[in-house]
Amino acid sequence: MLKRLRLSGFQLEVLLARSFDTFCADLGNLLLLLLQAPIIAICVVVVWNDIEEATDTLYFVLNLSAVWFGAINSCRELVKERAIFLREAALGLEASSYVLAKFLILSMLALVQCLILTVIVNMFVPLTGNLIGHFLTLWAASLAGSALGLLISACVSTPDKAVALVPIFLIPQILFSDMVMNSQHASNLTKNLKRLTITQWSYLAEKELCQDIPDNWMILGHWLVVILIGAVCLLLAALLLSRSAPAPRTKSS
Repeated sequence: MLKRLRLSGFQLEVLLARSFDTFCADLGNLLLLLLQAPIIAICVVVVWNDIEEATDTLYFVLNLSAVWFGAINSCRELVKERAIFLREAALGLEASSYVLAKFLILSMLALVQCLILTVIVNMFVPLTGNLIGHFLTLWAASLAGSALGLLISACVSTPDKAVALVPIFLIPQILFSDMVMNSQHASNLTKNLKRLTITQWSYLAEKELCQDIPDNWMILGHWLVVILIGAVCLLLAALLLSRSAPAPRTKSS
C-alpha cells in the first residue's frame, strides 16, 4: 500500500503554484479564514482582560482555537476537487504530492492566523514565558489540525459533510484533556485517549513554557508528538486518496 505513495518533486512544485493561485483567486474565502484569528483573539481578550492575567484555561482555549483554524481551513480542500484529482490521477498524478502541496499552502495560512492570535492576545493579556515558544506551539497544533482536516476531507463525499464532521472531531480534543479530567482521576481508557489528542500535548507544552525554568527538552518532546499526530493524519489522508484513485493510464491505452 505504501508503494502507491510516491512523491514527485516536479508534481509538488506545480501543485504548490496551482494551490497558491487557487487560494489567492478566492479572495473572499481567504479573508474570511484570516478574520477568524482576530475575532477569536478579541473574544479571548474580552474574557481574560477582566482578570488581566493568563490562566491555564486561556492556554487551552488558544490551543483549541489553533486546532480549529487548521481543521476548518483544510476540511474541504480535497473533497471539493475530488473530480479533478481523479481525472488527473488517471494521467499519473501522485496522491502524496497532491496532499502535501495542499498541506504546505495551508501551513502558511495557519502561520499567519496563529501569529495574529498570539500577538493580539499578548498585547492585552501578557502570556507567561517565551512568546515565540507560545506561537510555535500554537502553529504546531494548527498544522496537526490542518492534517486532521485533510484526513476528514479524504473520507467524505461532499464539502458539507466535511464541515459537519469538524466539530465531531474537535469535541474529543476538549473532553480528553487535562483541562476537563485530570490524569489523576481519569480511567486507563481516558488516559489512552488523551494521548491521541492534539490539544493534550500542545497544552502540556504551553504549561511547561509558563514554568519559571521551563524544560526545553520536554517542550520539544510535546511538539514532536503533536507533529507526529499530524504526520499520521497526513499519511492516512494520502493513503485514502490513493486508494480511491484509478490506475494511471499506460501509453498503450
